[in-house]
Amino acid sequence: MELCIAATDFALLITSVLLVGGHGKVAPLLTPLLLKRSWTVSSLIRTHDQVAAIQSLEIDQAWKLNILLRDIVEILLLKLVAELLHEVKLDYIV
Repeated sequence: MELCIAATDFALLITSVLLVGGHGKVAPLLTPLLLKRSWTVSSLIRTHDQVAAIQSLEIDQAWKLNILLRDIVEILLLKLVAELLHEVKLDYIV
């Protein structure tokens, strides 16, 4: 069984996106385009100094822009720890 989705249907299915490196080269160009299409954009940035630049990309308060101040390395480490805890079902970590 094949799943075929037309390009126009695909645009209707995806309405939320996480931009890793929200202050990089591509994300500041992409953010306003996605917001204009009524997408919810979550922008992952590393430092508080980048918040104002990302906020300036919000063109209309009607669309949702989430700014996530996180370090991707920390996120990946937490995911790994959660997987290990689930795998061995620990009660304590020392």
